Amino acid sequence: MKQFVLLLYICLLPYLSGAQTAKIDPSWELTKTEDGIMLYRRPYKNTSDKEVLAVMTVSASLSALVALIKDDEAAPQWINRMKTFQTLPNAQEAKWYTYGELSLPFPYYNRDLVSENILTQNKQTKQVQINIRSRPQYQPEVQGKVRIVVAEGAWIFTPLPNKGGVEVQYMFYAASNISLPKWVTEPLVIKGIISTMRNMRLLLQQPKYAQTRLSYIEE
Repeated sequence: MKQFVLLLYICLLPYLSGAQTAKIDPSWELTKTEDGIMLYRRPYKNTSDKEVLAVMTVSASLSALVALIKDDEAAPQWINRMKTFQTLPNAQEAKWYTYGELSLPFPYYNRDLVSENILTQNKQTKQVQINIRSRPQYQPEVQGKVRIVVAEGAWIFTPLPNKGGVEVQYMFYAASNISLPKWVTEPLVIKGIISTMRNMRLLLQQPKYAQTRLSYIEE
């Protein structure tokens, strides 16, 4: 029961407009630093809800990061509580739709999310951005699952030429339809984000991703 908000949040990733390396807007409040992962929060669009920003540095190529994001089979291995994940038909390199199911403990039904993913790259800085927004009507609802209606997010991958590696920014918001006290949900959200980011960093070390070079990504 106490874990449901975590399950909504871990997969969902919000709009971020061109954030630059090491320049975190002062509206963000640093919440926690653990294992090289920094977590920030701020009010979401002047509401009492919070959106979250996670930042870390990884030793990986831009192609490796994009390849991991697009790897359906790997998603349950690194995204906390992700049960199933698939790219829907007619996917393109820069735009694709995905379906994900998040497992929830009894007595809650599992949540599912249909998302539109749009990839862009800044030709000067090489920064890669993947904006993700919920598109609940794109795919028929599934019996026994609760469709997440409002969610938005983004992955930002910024090369660090002077330091080496890539800065990863993960910012997200998801609206919940169940009310639980913040003192219950917030620690679970933080724990889940750290787990997801740490798992991502570990998977990127696998040759499957380290040796990947995508023709549509400039390194």
